[in-house]
Amino acid sequence: MVVFLAAAINFGHSFVNNSPAPLQQEIQSHMGIKDSEFNAFYSIKSLSSMIPPFALTVASGRFSVKQLLMSFSISVAVGQAMFTVGLQY
Repeated sequence: MVVFLAAAINFGHSFVNNSPAPLQQEIQSHMGIKDSEFNAFYSIKSLSSMIPPFALTVASGRFSVKQLLMSFSISVAVGQAMFTVGLQY
């Protein structure tokens, strides 16, 4: 059961984050945006996957592992909340 849930979570993450095409039509119709606006929106959203590795390298020398895990967990939760609210309005 645990293996199934882990695989389901991994599939969901890949479906939503790595391939915007399956959700593009739904997001565009809901938000009323064009292809170029959707691409810009997805590019900005993808920045959150590029910045943490650089920040983690610098922060790992200054803070404990517990502090880093808590700060990154909170930042991920806030980012997901902002994305969800953005889709609502």
